[in-house]
Amino acid sequence: MVITNITKEDKMQKKIRCVHCGHEITILERTTIAQACMCNKVCVNNGVILEGAQGVDWVDISPQLLNG
Repeated sequence: MVITNITKEDKMQKKIRCVHCGHEITILERTTIAQACMCNKVCVNNGVILEGAQGVDWVDISPQLLNG
């Protein structure tokens, strides 16, 4: 699935990367379509991570605001 209409608000959304296959997932709260990595060890739906454990299956690669 490819999301083509990324808005300004979405640029600071949480992003995670699967440690098994390296696939990046952007967690969007306004979508109801389940997203999974290529190896199906990490699954996200409606802004909630349904499968996978932080540090074991996925790592947070969200952009950090440096002047906050």
